Amino acid sequence: MEELFITILNMSITASYVILIIMAVRMLLKKAPKIFSYILWCVVLFRLICPFTIEGIFSILPSGNAAIPEAAVYPENSKSADSEPEAAANTRQAPQTSVHPDNKTLPQPGMMAAAVIWLSGITGMLAYSILSLTKMKNLRRSAYLYKRDEIQGIFRRRKINIYEGEYLETAFVMGIFRPAIYIPNALEESERSYIICHEQVHIKRLDYLIKPVAYLVLCIHWFNPLVWAAFLLMEKDMELSCDERVLHDMGKEIRREYASSLLTLASGRRTLSGGPLAFGENDIKSRIRNVLNYHRPAFWGIIASAVILIVISAGLIFSPATRDSMKWAKSLRPEEVVKIELVVMPSDEGKQYRVYLPEEYPQIVELLHHSRGRYVENPEVLAGGGLSFYITTTDGVRHQFTNYGNTYLVIDEDSYRSSYDWLSQWDYEGNDKLPEGFFKNQKSSVDDKKESADAEADKDESIDEKPANLDTDEENTGGENAGGEDTGGMTFPFSMGITPMTLADGSGIDVELVMTDGKLWRSDDPDFIYGGYFQDGENYVGQFELRTLKEGRILDQMPVQLTQPELCFYGPVTLAAADYNGDGNPEFTLGSWVWSGGNEYNLYSIDTSGRLTLLSYIERHDEKEASVLLDQPTPGSFSVNWYNQQTGERDPVLYHWNGDTYLQDQ
Repeated sequence: MEELFITILNMSITASYVILIIMAVRMLLKKAPKIFSYILWCVVLFRLICPFTIEGIFSILPSGNAAIPEAAVYPENSKSADSEPEAAANTRQAPQTSVHPDNKTLPQPGMMAAAVIWLSGITGMLAYSILSLTKMKNLRRSAYLYKRDEIQGIFRRRKINIYEGEYLETAFVMGIFRPAIYIPNALEESERSYIICHEQVHIKRLDYLIKPVAYLVLCIHWFNPLVWAAFLLMEKDMELSCDERVLHDMGKEIRREYASSLLTLASGRRTLSGGPLAFGENDIKSRIRNVLNYHRPAFWGIIASAVILIVISAGLIFSPATRDSMKWAKSLRPEEVVKIELVVMPSDEGKQYRVYLPEEYPQIVELLHHSRGRYVENPEVLAGGGLSFYITTTDGVRHQFTNYGNTYLVIDEDSYRSSYDWLSQWDYEGNDKLPEGFFKNQKSSVDDKKESADAEADKDESIDEKPANLDTDEENTGGENAGGEDTGGMTFPFSMGITPMTLADGSGIDVELVMTDGKLWRSDDPDFIYGGYFQDGENYVGQFELRTLKEGRILDQMPVQLTQPELCFYGPVTLAAADYNGDGNPEFTLGSWVWSGGNEYNLYSIDTSGRLTLLSYIERHDEKEASVLLDQPTPGSFSVNWYNQQTGERDPVLYHWNGDTYLQDQ
């Protein structure tokens, strides 16, 4: 019940934005036929009853407007009394945010009480409607059949009973399956024709079905005053549009007589007759004013109003499209996680870093599922620290998920203005010091690169305004990196070459190898040392990443990681691509020195969206080029050569495709 209540709250929050916008648009349509304002309220009805969102390119709603998370329902899991002290000390977790079959939690008493009050309110409003209907049925017993009219409705022609009675104070429509019209017997004959015509319009448009549905939705969202306002305004627009339809059909010459009949109905009426499910003649003053001022709308006015109606309805029905980073966070599964690392900066040296155990992955993944916030293209630079999860997934990508200053949620390179109440509750701390060189080759947002560079260089308690590896000022153009080491005159990022490739759908893409940190070491440098992978000429030694680009725009990026802490290339790199597994996507190798006989390699793939995927690691191959074409003895396989020092021969080693990765034959 508590989860249902949270869902209703979030639906009500979203609908509140819609109601406020429609109230403003309603003022814009003040001179337009009231049928347009009436139709707009259908969008509110949709938002109040639809539990899911429809994403669209065009939306005028703010993103991240559902501010009540499920985490409000469930408190932090209590530790069992017999838990080991050491485990308890090393497992400070954020509040558990959902119920797992094997990890039950109890809802918070406050939320349970709120849900009970909510259900009590629904019960009370339904009881009121039943009492009102009972009262109307008692009044109906004294009414007698006046006549039976045949009207043309939306679906078919039908006969409608019209009753009149002495004790009826106003005219109304009552009934759902067999609606009937009830009128006071004190009306003049001319007044009866106007009022009956008005009530027939209600029946033709199926208002007798719309209003009960609207009242039922009001019962569910009774706690929201904006929903009450929307219900009353919708009812008002319903009546005004019916009046305008009567004047349109019978001619504007009847305005005074029609207004007089409305005034007659209003005189002496003490209560809103008909109850919440009937059509009473309410708000007579506004209706009389609208009748007396009625003029047939101009053609172009109707067209303009219709355009506004269509645009606003589309903008309110569709929700803002969710960015890929947010979709990833909300859809991540624990089985897709290979490693989770925590970095807290600033923090005590022994509490800066932590590696989570596999059994702890579901709790962190659950935190990601509750990601929310409004996307911010240019977030402000904040003074203070951040708490980051570095999550490596089975596709070889390391994602970054950061709480930046309890203000921004940063997922990879996307920043979201999120709820302070939620971010400030993150209660995680490390149990170790930060590993040396941790921030090198991290795929992160620009803001977290600022924090990373500062933590790596100074380990102080502030964040620089610019990331070290993106500096272009004098501090980083004099041949030194963020740590003050000689870079051989290089500035970063430094392009090692761009290779055009053709994707499976026939489109083109560029793949760039970028040096993000390190140095250019020439064999004629005074401190140059021969050995290992260093050779005559230029040696680009450091950290690198791959990027996919479309018309100069970065689509994806991935750090290049092999067994060596630093990689070495000897100049511009051209990637050699082929389709090894037969899926139509280009695959390419990229490797660096690992032994005197050749290189180790990674095998990458690119899909049609430009996303990079690490398919396989090739332990060694007696090739020394940065990127090579592999031999394919059979479709879906490739072979590499290992030099056998005992026999002096090159032994072929076969890798075969299993549908997800390449496995080495044993």
